[in-house]
Amino acid sequence: MTNIKDEDEKPNPIASALMKLWTSLMIFSTAVLSFYVFVLKDNSALPFVALGIAGLCIPPIVSMIRTLNRNHERKIKYKQLMHTLELEKLKQARIRERERLAQEELYGEKEAAENEAAKEALKNVNMAAYKPN
Repeated sequence: MTNIKDEDEKPNPIASALMKLWTSLMIFSTAVLSFYVFVLKDNSALPFVALGIAGLCIPPIVSMIRTLNRNHERKIKYKQLMHTLELEKLKQARIRERERLAQEELYGEKEAAENEAAKEALKNVNMAAYKPN
């Protein structure tokens, strides 16, 4: 499969920075809350640790979904490109076939004219002049 680049597909530096900030904030808050749960044995922070872990799982899932959608769109564009190329090949083949048929017709007319000229020349030849005496 050829590599099809999207014109509108450009990396967004703001989105990248926000994702890094989100990930670092989730790692920090989950680590602090995990300290409360596991070291200080405070079970009231357990739901927040679960939310922190879920918050850490969101960006990879979103990235995976975007990648799947992008790949699907690329497949569709590739199929459309192949279809248009196939139609263009068929169009070129039809044009070449028409040119070939026109050329054959032209050669056929020339050949028929030559045959007629040869027959006419044979009719006009005086055979008596060529007979040996």
